[in-house]
Amino acid sequence: MKGVGFSLIIVFSVVMFGCATGSKPTSTGPSQKASTYYQKGVSLSREGKYEEGLKALKKAVRLYPQYGNAYYNMGIVYYELDRVREAVEAYQKAIEIKPGDAAAHNNLGNVYLRQGQLSAAIVELEQAVRIDPNYGRAHHNLALAYYLARMYHRAQDHLDELKRLGISPEADLVEAVDAALSFEEGTVREKR
Repeated sequence: MKGVGFSLIIVFSVVMFGCATGSKPTSTGPSQKASTYYQKGVSLSREGKYEEGLKALKKAVRLYPQYGNAYYNMGIVYYELDRVREAVEAYQKAIEIKPGDAAAHNNLGNVYLRQGQLSAAIVELEQAVRIDPNYGRAHHNLALAYYLARMYHRAQDHLDELKRLGISPEADLVEAVDAALSFEEGTVREKR
């Protein structure tokens, strides 16, 4: 296993967040003003102006407290600012509002993964793939979480799922899981 290469895959995997586009406001959804703040917050955040983006997103949720997409994007911004506790809270609020948001579960799982909270990460990432069985990033991140939890066969299952989806998993992760499974099988054979 390549030490540096595998370290890079962990860093890369943990920051594999998708961009939220949000949904158009409806008559029962956020007001036009809340939607305007939301769009401004997303735009500023994409430009790397995280603090300004965060202020706009906070205004959006003050105007419309059930704005799940705004909380989701707040989670992304807090994560970028390395404000992990607040990122967790924002993702949890997004999930409370929209329990079927696979991306929010994936991102919350990644925050937990970054913190070394493997059990919590696995719970969230499993939920993401239950919601969307074709969500490649969630399968990849779940394979990584299982690998780190030394659950190599489960990691392999999600790498296989990526291949079924036509997605090439990260070579370093595949190599690491293969090596761990080979070692595990060799150890079992030696004990017999």
